[in-house]
Amino acid sequence: MVDKRIRFKAIFDKRILYLFFILCGPYLLSQKTTAILSGRVTDSATGNSLMSATVYIEELQKGVVTDNNGEFAMELPRNTYNIAISFSGYRVEKRRITILENLVLDISLTESAVDLDEVVVTGASDKNVGSPNIGLKSMKVEEIKALPTFLGQTDVIKTLLLLPGVSTVGEGASGFNVRGGKVGQNLVLYNGAPLFNSSHILGLFSSFNTDALESFDLYKGHIPASFGGRLSSVLDINVKDGDYNTHKLKASLGLLTGSVLVEGPISKGNTSFLVSSRATYSDWVLGLVKNRDVKASSFSFYDINALISHKFTDTNQLTLGYYRSNDKFQFSNDFGFNWLTDLFNAGWMTSIGPKAGIDFSAAYSSYKSTSFDPDGTDAFLLETGIDYFLANGGFFYKPDQNYSFRAGAEWITYSGRPERLESNQDQGTTVEIVEKEQAREIAIYLENEIALLPWLSTALGLRYTLFQNFGPYEVFDYQEN
Repeated sequence: MVDKRIRFKAIFDKRILYLFFILCGPYLLSQKTTAILSGRVTDSATGNSLMSATVYIEELQKGVVTDNNGEFAMELPRNTYNIAISFSGYRVEKRRITILENLVLDISLTESAVDLDEVVVTGASDKNVGSPNIGLKSMKVEEIKALPTFLGQTDVIKTLLLLPGVSTVGEGASGFNVRGGKVGQNLVLYNGAPLFNSSHILGLFSSFNTDALESFDLYKGHIPASFGGRLSSVLDINVKDGDYNTHKLKASLGLLTGSVLVEGPISKGNTSFLVSSRATYSDWVLGLVKNRDVKASSFSFYDINALISHKFTDTNQLTLGYYRSNDKFQFSNDFGFNWLTDLFNAGWMTSIGPKAGIDFSAAYSSYKSTSFDPDGTDAFLLETGIDYFLANGGFFYKPDQNYSFRAGAEWITYSGRPERLESNQDQGTTVEIVEKEQAREIAIYLENEIALLPWLSTALGLRYTLFQNFGPYEVFDYQEN
């Protein structure tokens, strides 16, 4: 009787064990042995993100670098690790962490001064050809300020002219040319919004005040599918956030220009502002020239930059920006011109987990141009311009360092300002007005970057663009002969 009970109990225990594996086995097998370590690296003094900081796992002898927003993500086996976070010019932060589930780790680094006995300069000539983004040149403003200045001012366009393949047609010419392309074939973006004029009068200075900038990217080879509308190159200018912790005031004077910048927190650690302005006082130079026509001439410009940034969380940020640029030039009583740009933009970016995110931006710009001859029987005044509204959104996904995906759409509406010509005729002053057309541009795009092997990478992109004119406007049909 006892043997039967033991045999029954053994059979019952086996059946319970089988039932446990049937019900719970798929769940146990589905449990991953890895977890995701993600986070953001920032400057402890300003709260700004640190791009290209290194997060290194000592036990695994591998690491990742942070993206443009200072964020990183990596998948690791569940264990305890010693990690080191480093960035050039900052103290190395070391921590010991235990990863049992997905972990978000935000790190603030402190600047440090290091005394070096010697400096070894090592070239990285194969970095450009080893990346799918051939022809991409990225520079931070600190690098630009280390270069020689022009008339006491650091300048983005003058820095571009030092790069291979970038040139200008000559002194006094505005804009820049890339590998034989025209000035109008360069797409110039200011915080994601197109600008039609990248230089101030006579090309002496660019339209960008470097005190308000974070960095710039110049694409003069491979151009990602997220950019469109131009053939030659893309210059993407990034405005820096204001200081999130400390109020600062900076002013500078040069031979021809002066500038001032104010930045600081509105809500400490969460909301910041930045306002900068630059203007010229160059007429005194023309007054030193003996030529009467030059002495009677004048030229001036100013530009204004403003930005408000708010961080809802470390991975959810809203920015509101304003840019204004104005130029005036007159050569004696012979001719003159002026132009004015106003640009309003807004951007929102948020992360969807450690590996994906979405971003939206919108912008409105108004560009006005005036040419005139102030004296004589040929005196005239010509006014023209263009306005546009832009909206775009994108989704990006980067599971690891070997693969990234981006998709998005863009909508731009162009509205040409009526062309107004006021001229002197024998009968007196006449005014002619030519109505300009309106147009819209719609685009969708897909991008993929894949590292197939350690020595083989590929970048794939597809962009579809639809351009349409729309009215109302008059169309004239003419009969033959």
